[in-house]
Amino acid sequence: MLDYSQLPGLLAERFFYVLDADKDLYLNQKEFLNGMLDFYCSSFDRKLNFVFRMYDFDGDGLISKTDITTIISSMPVLQNNHIRSEGKYTAEGGGAQNFQERVDTLDEML
Repeated sequence: MLDYSQLPGLLAERFFYVLDADKDLYLNQKEFLNGMLDFYCSSFDRKLNFVFRMYDFDGDGLISKTDITTIISSMPVLQNNHIRSEGKYTAEGGGAQNFQERVDTLDEML
């Protein structure tokens, strides 16, 4: 599932977490199909709710600055001509060369 979604690290884990309704760390057929229907075939509001649940780490119905910071800090960063931007999590994508570059990039975004 994580390979199929091609989402970067933490987002892929959160995608799986939202799909795993019974939280047994496995997707059964019903969870998979319901998740795919919600994500691809539902109304805008249901899709928005799906994405919201991915960002709401503690499940309190709120997205905090910490939730946003956690997501942003886990995103790969592509460097090109000293311009930093979000990169793909694929072979042609990138990533910060070290932890300090990721922190610096996150500070620039916030």
